[in-house]
Amino acid sequence: MPKLLDDYVVPEYSGKDYDLSKPIDEKRINSYVAECIQTYESYSDLEEKDFMADFSGWTRSHFEAINRALRKRLYRKLESHGLHGKVNA
Repeated sequence: MPKLLDDYVVPEYSGKDYDLSKPIDEKRINSYVAECIQTYESYSDLEEKDFMADFSGWTRSHFEAINRALRKRLYRKLESHGLHGKVNA
């Protein structure tokens, strides 16, 4: 059974921006992405600038570190707003 987004959120990382100066940490990255997806689900029209504000500076390594199911959910959210393929994810 797929996990709920809340299952990925780690309280100590909740509500914090993702700090790119720190080493990639799966729990921290998954927590951040889950909260971004939760926010995007409340948007009627997700725009590229919203996504870029949250993920600016991320590398391929950052995206590859996201839990596979969570990464798919993020990409589906981008697709549903016509953004997948427009952003360099």
